[in-house]
Formats: sequence, C-alpha cells, structure tokens
Amino acid sequence: MSEVIDLLSKLVSIGSINPMGRDLTGEGVLETEMGNYLEKWFQAEGIPCKRQPVHPGRDNIIATFKGNSRTILLEAHMDVVPVDNMVIEPFNPVIKDGRIYGRGSCDTKAGMAGMMTAIKRLKNEDPENAPTVILACVVDEEHQFTGISEACKQGIQADMAIVAEPTELEIVVSHKGVIRWKISTDGVSAHSANRDDGISAIERMTHVIQELERYHATVLKKKTNPLLGTASLSIGRITGGSSVNTVPNYCEIEIDRRVLPEEDPIEGIRELEQWLKENSGFEFDVKFHPPWVISQPLAKTENETVIQLLSESCDHILGKHQTTSVPYGTDASVIAREEIPVVIFGAGSIDQAHSKDEWISIQEVEQATEIFYDFLVRAGKNSSPKT
Repeated sequence: MSEVIDLLSKLVSIGSINPMGRDLTGEGVLETEMGNYLEKWFQAEGIPCKRQPVHPGRDNIIATFKGNSRTILLEAHMDVVPVDNMVIEPFNPVIKDGRIYGRGSCDTKAGMAGMMTAIKRLKNEDPENAPTVILACVVDEEHQFTGISEACKQGIQADMAIVAEPTELEIVVSHKGVIRWKISTDGVSAHSANRDDGISAIERMTHVIQELERYHATVLKKKTNPLLGTASLSIGRITGGSSVNTVPNYCEIEIDRRVLPEEDPIEGIRELEQWLKENSGFEFDVKFHPPWVISQPLAKTENETVIQLLSESCDHILGKHQTTSVPYGTDASVIAREEIPVVIFGAGSIDQAHSKDEWISIQEVEQATEIFYDFLVRAGKNSSPKT
C-alpha cells in the first residue's frame, strides 16, 4: 500500500461528521478527533502547525512549510456529511478492486491526504527555491463555510491557492454560489373536525411553492453564464403542523438558490421577494428569514498563473489537462474574496461524494498526489527567491 493510501485509510477511519444544523451526537460526530490526529501528524513530521478555534471542539489545523519563494495555499476540509442510509460501514475503510470505500474517501479526505503527503515530501526533499506552503485543514465546509471564513479572517496570505475537491483530475476554474434561507407562512389553528374555523399554513405554502416554480421557470432560466449554465432555485425541506388532527398554524420551507458570477446572492433574495409581491396576488403574508449560508460564486478571473502551472503539472503526470466549471459551491470563493487566485482540483467524482457507498479510485488519488507535489516544485522554480 502506498504512503498516501495508508494515510487516507487512517483519515477515513476517523469520523468527522458535520451535523449540518441537526442535533447529532455520538461517535464520529464533529471534527474534534480528526483535528487531534492532524495536529499530531504534522508535529511528528516536523511541520509546524497551529490550532485555529472555530466552534467548540472544532478547530482548523493550519500547517506551514517555510520555503524561500512564493507562498502557496493548499486547502482541504476535514468534515464529512452525515452517514444516513449508507450501505457500507462509513468509518471502516475497505480497499477492493482498485478503490477505497468509506465516508469522506472521495469528499474530501483523499485531497487532504494527497496534500499532506506532498507537503511532507517537499519538507523532506527541500528542492531548490521551494515555495512556502500553507496547508489549511478546515472545519465546516459542508454546512456554512465557517472554517475557511475564520482562516481568512485571521489573515491568510498567499500568491495562489488550490482547494481540494473531487474534480476527476480536471482543473475547476469557476463555480456557482449558493444562498440558503427559509420562507414561512402563518395560519390559524383549529381542530381538524372543524377545519373551516382555522386557516392552514400548509395550504398557503402550497400556493407559495407553485409561484416559486413559476419564478424558476420564467425568470431564473433566463439568467445564464457561458461556463455555468443557468441560475436555479430548489426547495429542499418543508416542515409544518403539530399533529394530524390540528389545522396547522405554521409552515416553512428551506430554499437553496444557486447564483451565477454575474449575480449577488443577497440581491437574489430581494429580487424574489419583490417578484412575489408583484406577481403572486397573495392575500396573506410570506415571511423571508435571514439566510444562514451565503457562498459567493467563483468567477474565472485573475487566476491564469495558477491555472497555467497546474496545467503543466497535469500534462507532466497525466499527459493531458482539462479545465472546467461546476455547479456546486466550494471554499474557493471565500479564498478568492481575499484576492488570492484559486482553482479547485482533486481525485474522484462528485457523483461519489455523499453517496451511500462512497469510494474513490486509488490510482487517481496517487496521481493527484504526484500532481500536487509537481505543482509545488514547479511553482517554486517559476518565481524569484525571497531575500
């Protein structure tokens, strides 16, 4: 077993579930144990690192190799999504048929293991004109992006960055943003036997949902980007009522709005609220609650140097390279707001991320690790030594 696969197996065996707003407890919940392991690993390898508290028991681990040329930021998140409905043991990594199975194997502990292996090799081989490398292992990417937001708030500075995500070894240069919030309707409670004495908040919400679908079809599908396609809106959850024999006095839905680089997420909410007021004809109030996730889109601007260097590394290791754009959001957009040129890259497919039998190709993990290292060396050679 190669060094990176051995490390990935260990990372997968450590549960680091992000509750994602749910009241989850028990073994494997939160990134506490993962943070402890990463801190000990970096210390054992002689790579300085520090803890960066984000939430109770949930610390970023920031490791730094001091080189003598430009500074490269590598970033990977340590949290994974919950394990509901998985058909394999989530934290018992299994290697079979050229794959490694387990929650987080694809998203995105493979990227983290590859970056850790690359920075260890850089430290041990110490090539001439090596770059300074910051490896940020962050919490809470899957829910609210608070890990990378805290890292940037604390003042990370770099000349360029790579964010690890499963991209099938393609270089992702732009992606959509996302904003999530709740919409609610009120009603009047009554015994269900006397239905007409009450007003159903759920029935009111059905009218709201119909209008949201009309808004998506008539407004959002006209918002397009040549790399990313159309903007979109999805209703992910609905809750309401207290019992089956009570007319419900409250109902709420959760909205996931995907935003193009040409759009501002907050303006997207305001636009929808105004559209409902002008087009729905509702005779009841529709309440928009403050968003709990605001992730900006990533535009393909000012990242030509990192794209060029990573393309050369892919050509060297794979014999080819491919740039692309994706509809999902990542920590990269937070980094980009710090004016750090950034791309997303890694082994694995987004189709396997969060899946019931999550897995990743061992060959791709090893190839990505070689590309990470080649990129670091190449980035150092193509910059002037610091004096």
